[in-house]
Amino acid sequence: MNFLGIDLGGTSVKYALIDNNGNMSVEGSFPTASTDSNELLQKIIKVAEEYKKNHNIQGIGIACPGVIHPFEGKALWANFNMPKGWHEVVVKDALENVLKIPVVVDNDVNCAALGEKWLGAGQNYHTFICIAMGTGIGSGIVINDKLYYGAGFQAGEIGYIRSNKGGTVFWEKEASTLALVRRVQDTVRIARSMPVDQIDLIDGKWIFDQYLVDERITLVLDEWADKLAGGIADAICILNPQAVILGGGVSAQNQALLDLLLPRVRSYLPVGFKSDVVIAKTGNKAGQLGAIRRLLDEVIEK
Repeated sequence: MNFLGIDLGGTSVKYALIDNNGNMSVEGSFPTASTDSNELLQKIIKVAEEYKKNHNIQGIGIACPGVIHPFEGKALWANFNMPKGWHEVVVKDALENVLKIPVVVDNDVNCAALGEKWLGAGQNYHTFICIAMGTGIGSGIVINDKLYYGAGFQAGEIGYIRSNKGGTVFWEKEASTLALVRRVQDTVRIARSMPVDQIDLIDGKWIFDQYLVDERITLVLDEWADKLAGGIADAICILNPQAVILGGGVSAQNQALLDLLLPRVRSYLPVGFKSDVVIAKTGNKAGQLGAIRRLLDEVIEK
């Protein structure tokens, strides 16, 4: 059986044909940027209609940023990079009414957690938290092999912990990949150690390559790792998971990231508290895979 997996990102919408074993093919994408929510919805419907016609898809799974009602299939709160009015769109109903096939919609990091549980680093764990580090920080929580949503479907919005009074500075503003990149860019800009036109090209790989080479970068990276480790330790103390799975772009640094984080996480934890901290395995396909896994579990194979 074939399905359409869609991942709505802040920059682009990725989609692919996915079978019930998680094999992906016929992949594509288009820019997320739209003037309004209906324009984005119509683009998604057009893609879905093509896949239904050409590949006989049996259902659609959508990973979407923001606070999502996973059963009604709509955004209760939409991220700033989604088009205006997106929270008013009932994506599930809109697609099912046109295509006449089942659709599930869930938060993108919830889907990533399910993708890791299905085919990634979560396969051997029953209770874990999957933390995605990118523009912000989000997480998906799996307890006894099931997603935990919370009372208002806001569970896992871990990027908002460690907030100051008034809620203007959050953990993600100091510990996300974007926060790291911006701090390094500012450091390089002040030091005038790189041509101005190359500063915007700085990414996680470049930063980790400079660790222990440039003492200014080393200092920034150490401080960032300490802030990130503190939040991970908080999550371990609260949830007592078997594992913390780290995803997002910076997770591509693999062992170098773990080498920075693991000693710091341990230093924050009380004696006797322990969880595995591992790198996600499904990469940027996790959201699409997890959306299809939810479709299989709750509709197709129910």
